[in-house]
This record gives sequence, C-alpha cells and structure tokens, in this order.
Amino acid sequence: MAPAKKGPKPFESGLSRVDNRLKFTSFIQVPPINQKNYYTEYLKRDDQAIIVRQLAEDLARAKEQKAQKDPEATVDEMDMDEKDEDEQEAAGSKVIVIHPGSRNLRIGLASWTFPKSVPAVVAYRVGDDEAAADEAARTYDLAAAAESAQFGAVKAQMTADFKERMRFYKRRVAANSQDSVIAFNRRAAPEEIPDHNDPYRVEWTDVSGAPKHIVGERALHIPPASQPRYRLCWPLQHGCFNEADYASSRQLMGDLYVLLSEAIETELQVPRRELGAYSAVLMIPDLYDKVEVSEMVNMMFRELGFEKVCIIQESMGATFGAGISSACVVDIGAQKTAVCCVEEGMCLTDSRVNLKYGGDDVTLLLGKLLAQAAFPYEELNPRVQYDWALLEELKAKYATVNDADIAVQLYNFYQRTPGRLTQKYTFKIFNEVMLAPMGYFFPDVFENAGKLRARNTLFEKSTDLYDLSLNNPYSEAQVALYAQYTPSPDPGLLHTTPAATAPPSGLSTPRPAGRAGALSQSHEDTPTAETPADGPAQPAANSSSNNTASRNLSTQAATLSLMDSRQVVAAPLDQAIIESITQASATDETRAKRMYENIIIVGGGANFPAFTHMLEDRVAMWKGWSSGSVTVMPTPREMDPTLLVWKGGAVFVKLKIATEMWIGRREWDLLGARCLQYKSLFLY
Repeated sequence: MAPAKKGPKPFESGLSRVDNRLKFTSFIQVPPINQKNYYTEYLKRDDQAIIVRQLAEDLARAKEQKAQKDPEATVDEMDMDEKDEDEQEAAGSKVIVIHPGSRNLRIGLASWTFPKSVPAVVAYRVGDDEAAADEAARTYDLAAAAESAQFGAVKAQMTADFKERMRFYKRRVAANSQDSVIAFNRRAAPEEIPDHNDPYRVEWTDVSGAPKHIVGERALHIPPASQPRYRLCWPLQHGCFNEADYASSRQLMGDLYVLLSEAIETELQVPRRELGAYSAVLMIPDLYDKVEVSEMVNMMFRELGFEKVCIIQESMGATFGAGISSACVVDIGAQKTAVCCVEEGMCLTDSRVNLKYGGDDVTLLLGKLLAQAAFPYEELNPRVQYDWALLEELKAKYATVNDADIAVQLYNFYQRTPGRLTQKYTFKIFNEVMLAPMGYFFPDVFENAGKLRARNTLFEKSTDLYDLSLNNPYSEAQVALYAQYTPSPDPGLLHTTPAATAPPSGLSTPRPAGRAGALSQSHEDTPTAETPADGPAQPAANSSSNNTASRNLSTQAATLSLMDSRQVVAAPLDQAIIESITQASATDETRAKRMYENIIIVGGGANFPAFTHMLEDRVAMWKGWSSGSVTVMPTPREMDPTLLVWKGGAVFVKLKIATEMWIGRREWDLLGARCLQYKSLFLY
C-alpha cells in the first residue's frame, strides 16, 4: 500500500498567522477603571437634572419676552422680586385652585376672593334591581344603634364629664331635665304647612329627561322614588379615595373626572376645550397617599388637559390663607381631622396626624342622642338624603358647647319630604346639643368600624422601586397614636397597653400621649432578623449598633404596615394635638410654647359656639396648666374657616417661589411622580 500523500503546510496554504490589524469585535472596548483614582460628576450639578434645566429655560424665555415688550428695561428691572397688581391679577386669572374634600369640592380661580363649593357627589341612572338593593342598604335604625353596650358606656362617661364641667363653672342642672324632655317629645304632634306658606321649600330635581348623570347640589335633591332611579356615588371619603363603593379604579377616576369637569364648566364658566391654557393648584392632605396623588395629577394632565399643575399641602395652605408663618393647624373636616405643626411655611413631618372622624360623625351622634330623647320625627333615617340634611340643619342651629346655653329649651324644625306637605315639629332638647360636639374628645362613641374596610383594594399600596418596601409618608406622631389607641392585628407588629391595665380611650381617663421613646421601648421584644421569635439570640461582638439600627428599621416597617392597614385610630382630638406638638418640639423645646399659643382651627367640622374655649381647657388640662398657656387663634378677618385652605392656595401661586413648583406636561411624561421631588416643598 502506497503511503498517503502529505498536504501543504499551513503557511503554504494561507492559514499562517499574519498580523492584519483586524479587531476581534466591532464593539468599543472600555478600559478598566483605575480604582485608585476614581471620580464622577453624575447628578452632582443642577444643570444635569432636566427639571432644573427646564426651569432655567422657562425663566430665560420669560425674560426674553419681557425684554421684547419693553426694550428699554434693564436687567435689574427684569429681575425685580415685586410684581405689580396687574401682573398678579393676570397670573391668577389663569390658575384654578382645587381643594377636594370628603363632602364638598371647593374650586375657583386664584384671582377670586372666595371659591365655589360643590358637593362632591355624582348621581348615576340605575335599573330597578340596583335601586331596590340601594334602598335596602339605606335602612338604618337610630334607636337600635343607640342601644349598643359600647355606645351606652361612652355616653355615660361623656355625661359625667359634662356634669363635672357644669359644676366647675357653677352652672345649675335640674335633676329631672331629661325626663321632662322625653315626656314632652312623646306628646308632640306635627303640623302640616302648605307649600305657599313655606318660604324655604325645597325644589326637587326634575329627572323626567332621564339624564345619565347629575352632579353636585342637584344630585342631592333627587327624590328617592324618582323615575328613573338614581344612585349617589361619593368618589372621596375620609380624605382618600372611596374604594368601597366602586368596582374598578377607572370607574372611580371617571367619577372624579366628571365631578371636576362639570364643576369647572358650570361654576367657573371655563369650557373644557380651553383648559390647555390654564394651570391647576391641587391641595392634598398632609399625610397623603402617593398613589392617589399620582393618579390625581395624571388625570389633570391626561383627561382635563391642564398646562401646569402645582401641589400644596393643606396645612401649609391654611397658614398662607391666614397670613401667619408658624402655627399648629387643626383641620376638622366632614369625615377626617388632621393636625400638623407648620413653621416658616413648612410642615414638620413628624407632627402630622390624620384621624378618620369629623363633622359627619358628630351629625350621626346627634341623631342617636335625639332618638334616645324621643325625637318626635320617628322616621328619621340618616342614610336618606333629605333626613341627613335635616340633621345637618339641626346641628348648625342648635349644637353648642357654651355651658351658659345648656337648659331645657323649646325648639321647632320643618321636615320636608318629596311628594308630601311640609311637617312642622315642636320638640324640647337638653344636653344633647353639647354631648354631640364633645364626641371629638370621646371618639369611641363614633362608628369607627368599617370606615377603611376596602382600603387598597382598587389601588396598590405605594412601594419603593428598588426594595418594594412601603414608602408612604411617615410621621412619629401618627405612629405613637396608633400604638396607644389602636389594637394590633399581629402581636409581632405593635404592642399596646393591655386592656386589663388600661381602659379604652374615651371610656375612662384618656391615656396621655407619649413620646417616640415609649414606642421604641414597646418594641424591645419584637421579632427581627437578629431576634427570632423563640428567644433572643446572642449578638456578636461590636454589633450592638447594627442590631439597634436593624431593630429601628424593622419597627418603622411594621408601623408603616399597620398605618397602611384598614384599622382606624380613635385618638381624642386633644391628645392628638398634644402628641403633634410634642413630636414637633422633639429637637427644639422652645417650639412647643409657640405652637401651643398659635393653634388655628380650619374646616367646617367645628363651627360650634365656644368650641375653641373647650379645646383650650382640655389641651391645657392634659399638658399641664403650669407649663404655659394654650391659645386658639380666631380666623383672620372673620373669614369662613372652611375656605381658609383654598385661600392659601390662591395666595401661594402669586408668590415668586411658586414659579419653581409648577409641573409641566413634558416633565410629567418623562419622569412621572419622580418630578415631585424637585417641584414640591415637601419630601415626596
């Protein structure tokens, strides 16, 4: 066999290695970083943030336009801080200030003196089956609700407190006052009033045209048995989104859009197609929900089409509206109460408190007290709109905390029902008119269960983008009140005082509000990563500081989880104010004296005669009479306290600092909610 023929060698066939200077890849090769000399300027200069660059460009464009109008003006004249009145008026005429509340929406142009108030309700046409279900859900027995054991126990404590206050101020109370009231009311009979003799008769809404939806005051005057039938929907409740009465998040946001757009067109006479030339100021709660704020701003840009949007916290707006720089703002609304200390126009974060009760709870409490006093109108049902309006009228006319006005007195009221003649009732009343406003200091008397039963069912909780932890605003005052007045659903989260050693708030002597240190001490046995549930682990050497930091982070995460839950904290109003000021003065002891002497009440939930005097007495009693005076300031220039927050927003947009807080549509499209960190006076 002949040997195999050998092939050519590699260098002869062209496979030899030749330096042809070709790269192994076409991608750019990044040389390694020298770790010994490493430096970067990323996001270390203001001009690297698009929002700051956009602001500088807008200011330069405004100066250029002003220079074109007045070529002889100097640079110093263009940089003047003061604006003339004409420019301020022109700026306010294109700005819409929106203050959404649980019951009413206050809206108006910033150039107006007072806003328009629109009930925040939308009525939708429904079928007979849905109307029958709504009618069954509207049944409510005031007398039966007032017979519960808890209500009786809290009322007994309120009555004892009332008698002690009357005795302290040397007011005589007859022993048989309550019996005489009940005996008279049981014999009272109504008197029919013809329509031509009733000057305040109600014009009920005509629905013969069967409109798809009705907004505002006209929705409240729809007869319950109208044809077609309508359902009342309240998109806002207790200062947040009403997720209990809606099936989807888009349905809720749709109602908010209908409410705002109808109010703008009807009350402000601004066509919807012209909103692109207008800017909006949105007033939000001090302890806001990030998801809700983002949804509201997104709706204003996407659906309503505003050019710019500015966000202001309610307490900060109240101080601007009152013309003061520092105060403890107590905002008592229809369904929520907020307390916050403001210093030099900035909300102190750890002093913010949000309580889920307000004027509506006082109205319902008054109805229960009247039912126990044999109220002559036995069909009184607070879930029917015209009966609720009657209770609101009785509260506005007769409720008071002035001890000089408490006596057995004879009153009358007019009950107006669709399809019937007006009924005139005469009745007597005693201490019910004072016990109802006292519910703010005994909140266990309110129906707190179920107020947040559907919380976070339609909208997700706000979480951090990186570690998915809850990142809604955190307040030490709110956490301390949760620890004292709310039972923990999980023993591993918060430890409250056992019921065997401390009575519930309102049933006996209220527990004094504590400092944050008391809360941290109550978490010493909370299971953490370093402390398992079966017993404390032996810490490693030099690790005590790490364990403390980890425990604090675990405590904050646990309390944030509890604050975002559906439990309602029932803290008395006086204790909430003391806790708020205590946390505000944790780093500055002189701040407490200023705050106690500058308490201002806003909102419409506390418009009772002498309510400020009772609040001063109770706050001074619990904090100590010898530690300084307590002063509740009146609203400036006799302004309606319900409009003070809106007025603050209208004043703020005319200041020069407001030019740095406008969020443009382009910025929102690029960054979304992240641009609020640059364009707001609070930490988003």
